[in-house]
Amino acid sequence: MDLFGILLLGKQQNEKNCLLAPFPCHFFLISCSLQNSNKLFISESYENNKDPNLFVFYADDSVKQIPKYGYIDRKGRVIIKAQFDEAGEFYEGLASVRFNKDKLGYVDKVGKVNILPSSWKVEPYSKFSEGIAPVEINNKYGYIGKSLSIVISPKFIYAGNFREGVAEVAVDKKIGYIDRSGKMVIAPQFDEGSSFYEGLAAVKVGGKWGYINKTGKIVIQPKFDTAFPFSEGLAVVGSVGTEGRKLGYISKTGKTVIPLIFSDALSFRQGLAPVFVNRKWGYINKLGKVTIPFQFDLADEFSEELAIVKIGNQSGYIDRNGKIVIPPQFRAVEKFKNGLASVTFKNFYGWKSGYIDKGGKFVWSRSSI
Repeated sequence: MDLFGILLLGKQQNEKNCLLAPFPCHFFLISCSLQNSNKLFISESYENNKDPNLFVFYADDSVKQIPKYGYIDRKGRVIIKAQFDEAGEFYEGLASVRFNKDKLGYVDKVGKVNILPSSWKVEPYSKFSEGIAPVEINNKYGYIGKSLSIVISPKFIYAGNFREGVAEVAVDKKIGYIDRSGKMVIAPQFDEGSSFYEGLAAVKVGGKWGYINKTGKIVIQPKFDTAFPFSEGLAVVGSVGTEGRKLGYISKTGKTVIPLIFSDALSFRQGLAPVFVNRKWGYINKLGKVTIPFQFDLADEFSEELAIVKIGNQSGYIDRNGKIVIPPQFRAVEKFKNGLASVTFKNFYGWKSGYIDKGGKFVWSRSSI
């Protein structure tokens, strides 16, 4: 999960485990759970197929003075003018948008919008993955292709994004998995389930989490109270005992390779993982050795060689040696993606939001200062 919040849709700002981030209307998948308790959180950071060229920006409508969203390139140049009420990030050449209050569709990189029929709905996290995207029609979920025609008929009560050739779907409140033809390849039988990562998916059975392979075989028995997707060969798992929740890391064989001793922990990225002990965050390597001391009030996974850290009320970025390369000064931040990160700076005189490069320089910004 991403401790710095990657959901900016106003009506969902109070979502558990989600903090306000720089722009009022990015949106991403944060959970694939069907229930309200013990959710498995899937960070946006697990998705690596985002298109590198365009970034969401916003400008106030000249008449109503409300935010409108468009797209800029890495140099801050406007490519698609601000015109949408909501705008998602580009995946596989398309981004989901909402405009004129209730019209939904997808925009391509030259600004052409294909509008969905009024009875169709796409969730805020909907995106094209492996050529298709989930869609809701008459309270059932199916999938559409890039021409916006139906490729898998709507018959599920939930439909996730495709990953590694399969997608999790719900039938009669049970999770199963389909392939890109719509064939059910793993029968609905799980209470909850994640997408596949590195060949395995986390599933919940009888109140506990374990892992299955792509044949649906349970390869790591359900015995955990918390389970994250695999990343770099390891997965965060947790158990709740008399001392509260403790987290550690397992291998794909289910062997505990780093003991369950942390109060909180995130996934390995670029060889390091943030962990929480005695009210402070630090980083460990895959041997469980502390490589960056416990000193931060919050810490995030590495992305493009940098990681977000928070000291007091201010956030900045460190490198893999633990050196602060962009000093803590921001009230809201996101990971670096394709060379840029969205941030918000705020002080007594006002605020400034926009995108910075890895030198900490704004390449595009809005400001009240």
